[in-house]
Amino acid sequence: MSKLLYTGLLVILLGACKPSAAYESPIKELLQSDQVRTYAFYPSTLRMVNIANNDEIDSMASDINKLLIFRLDSTAIAKKKHLKIPDQYQSLGFEEYLTIDGGKARAALFGLSETRTSTLVGYWSATDETFAFYINGNIDWMKLPDIMEAFQDGEIANILSPN
Repeated sequence: MSKLLYTGLLVILLGACKPSAAYESPIKELLQSDQVRTYAFYPSTLRMVNIANNDEIDSMASDINKLLIFRLDSTAIAKKKHLKIPDQYQSLGFEEYLTIDGGKARAALFGLSETRTSTLVGYWSATDETFAFYINGNIDWMKLPDIMEAFQDGEIANILSPN
């Protein structure tokens, strides 16, 4: 996978977070019928991918309650299932935070801020892969540059492409 995909996915995923089954259900229902590979992460599993024991990453991981990543197969991509996420979540009161549409990348990020936590959903699509995601919890945005650098330096295990 390209560096553009990893960087974009990391930027989107490290938004903010906290769980609510009602907000998690629409994305699961939308993507369940196809051969979609699902990755579920909690604070303990996020710390496991921190192979360099970076304190910034451990701190970020402890504030995430749940992270779901859906790796879409060619059938789901052809059906453009990821493009249905915005409509479903806007009807639940989510606001559009980010839209990227151009070049080789297409992405959307929608969020709902609650009192102490946030819920984010969206997708990232590049020429070679498409991911959808769901995040609950909180992340300090000021840590994002350090976490992106750690990812690029290989301090975070690449679980999405384990080759």
